[in-house]
Parts: sequence; C-alpha cells; structure tokens
Amino acid sequence: MANNQYNGDVKDLHELPPILTFEDIQKIFRLKRAATYQLMRSPDFPSFKVGGAVRVYRNKLIEYIEQKHQKED
Repeated sequence: MANNQYNGDVKDLHELPPILTFEDIQKIFRLKRAATYQLMRSPDFPSFKVGGAVRVYRNKLIEYIEQKHQKED
C-alpha cells in the first residue's frame, strides 16, 4: 500500500496500516462523514486522539469487529 494508507481494496483486515485515520474508517465501513463521526465517538469504539486528529489501531479495530460479530451470533 502506498503511503501506508488504506485505499479501499484490502480484503484482509490484517493488511491494513497499523494506525488508521478517520478517512480509513470511513472507507472500511462505507459510511458517510456524520455516521463515521458518530461511530468514532461512541464509547466502545477503540479510537484515540493525537492532537486534534482521531486514530484507531488496526488490532483494536479487528478486536472491536470480532466482538460486535460475536454479539450478533
């Protein structure tokens, strides 16, 4: 992946960059901007702030998705 940024064509979440941006999360979940803000602000979503930017660790995102999937089963 060029510039260590998600370009929308990764089939395996483990191929994502180790730290994801707002735009990466928006592409991964295919959400509109407002829905992405809402998701990233939810208390159980594993985001963190770096200055004014919000980031997500890839491994924490994978854990989050697995937990949500297990709750649905």
